Amino acid sequence: MKAAFFFALIVHLFCASPCRGQDSIAVREVVMHNSTYKDFVISGKTLYGLTKGDSLIIWDIRKERVDRAVAGITAVAKGNNGKILCSISSGEILEVSGKKEGKMIMRSLPNAMIYNMVIDSEGHPALITNKGMFYKDSLYVPPPEIPVYNKMGNSRRTNAISRPNVVFLDGEQRVWLGYDRGEWDGDLCFFSLENKQFTSGTYLDLKYMDKYAPKNDTLSYYQRYKTYMPTFTDLQNEYPDDIKMVGSDTLKRLQYVANFNHLQGVAQDRSGNLLVSNCPSRSFIGGDLILLKGDGVFYKSIRLKSLLRHKLYINPRTNKTRAEVEEEPQAITLNPYDKSIYYYSNDGFFKLIEEDGSYRTQFILAPYINWVPVFPNAGHYRVRVPKFEFVSRDKFVFLTNSNGIGYYNGREVVYFR
Repeated sequence: MKAAFFFALIVHLFCASPCRGQDSIAVREVVMHNSTYKDFVISGKTLYGLTKGDSLIIWDIRKERVDRAVAGITAVAKGNNGKILCSISSGEILEVSGKKEGKMIMRSLPNAMIYNMVIDSEGHPALITNKGMFYKDSLYVPPPEIPVYNKMGNSRRTNAISRPNVVFLDGEQRVWLGYDRGEWDGDLCFFSLENKQFTSGTYLDLKYMDKYAPKNDTLSYYQRYKTYMPTFTDLQNEYPDDIKMVGSDTLKRLQYVANFNHLQGVAQDRSGNLLVSNCPSRSFIGGDLILLKGDGVFYKSIRLKSLLRHKLYINPRTNKTRAEVEEEPQAITLNPYDKSIYYYSNDGFFKLIEEDGSYRTQFILAPYINWVPVFPNAGHYRVRVPKFEFVSRDKFVFLTNSNGIGYYNGREVVYFR
């Protein structure tokens, strides 16, 4: 009993502590509803915070007050035109603006659970639901091979579509759906709003091997991969529409380079390049930053893992040096005011700077943020900031799992609860 008590005490003290490397920036709270949030959008001084209890709390972040609270809101999104749309539990889509009553603009699926919403370049909402993707009055159901369904390990368990951990709409009108299943790995799927097709992230060479490599050999997974790995010519002959060579670079369609099992964030710069954070939802396992450079259809992958904090370890048996990443990148966003990419990790907020084809990071700040369980049933704890958005060149709003919605005003961090 004593051992169990002390173990529980240590876990509580450790996992409830603030993130590593917090700096001395001032932090204060404005508590009105004492809410925890799952999403937000910001328009000028008005913050629309979506609580985990499905209420929309509308804040004036300058006057630090709540202007309005609306119950029964399941998703919220902002379009390129600045309009704010939200879905209500009965299925209607409303346009909201500050203190005004919401105006219904459309009805969605009856009896559907709406997980999230994105708005296309023309202002049409696309709803991610437990039944499929609802877009322009039509429901698109993923085929069985698309891994969006509830599953345990590699086995599909139900016909219900899972709630994605990450949702992102890129400039090519592709909806990214990231599923991080912890120890059970994860999946990344895409839905194109243009051709209305679902695809999923995979490796083109594994797709080739599944078709041509013998199934009854006794080789291990890695031996089989090494023995039957196709050449570029093999892949080009088999999949001429999915791979090409440009100069000395091999480029592939997005789903064949974006095979990320633990997607945490995505951002797109003004050139159309995509920056991705991939990090397992398990404590003390570092992540990766990946740059996808391409033309909107074909991409090459560039790993920026060396930018993350790491330690070098020497294996005493082989005397080989190995770098182990100790930083866990999460949310990523584009700052439209300086056109730079920023990301958050357990070490704080950073700016990614490109100089002459190489990259470096610039530390911004590391405010106090509590650790919270990501997968409580598996004992996984992690600092978590799933989203942040700039409201000016040096001010931004960020979402936390336990501290509310933070606002960095250039001098201090204010948490709205």
